[in-house]
Amino acid sequence: MSADEPASRYEHLLERYELLLRAVIRRHCPPALGIDVRDVEQDARLRLWKLVEREKELDDPASYLFRIAVTTTIDAVRRVLSRKEEQLPDGEPAELPAMMTNPNEAPDAVAQRRELMMKIRAALAT
Repeated sequence: MSADEPASRYEHLLERYELLLRAVIRRHCPPALGIDVRDVEQDARLRLWKLVEREKELDDPASYLFRIAVTTTIDAVRRVLSRKEEQLPDGEPAELPAMMTNPNEAPDAVAQRRELMMKIRAALAT
């Protein structure tokens, strides 16, 4: 196998399946997380290159590229979510939201008020 063969196979795969790769990543990448789709696409291209470089013959290239796109997107989402979980707020407990410190805003108190309001509305409707 010549040195140019992996590069030409890689280029051929990208020419043929680049739109599929991009579309799958865009479809599965949640916009609310602020993930740059171009970064995910670049990671997917890198994974494809490593696959081609290992001289792996792809029986069904569209399926492989779909799987690469989805797993790369999932990995990017996991990275963002794990970073968000690691970030703890600095400061004292006094900075907690009012719902956690105000007994009138406790979840059970809110639910009781809602139930009471529903009963009042039902009584007024009759």
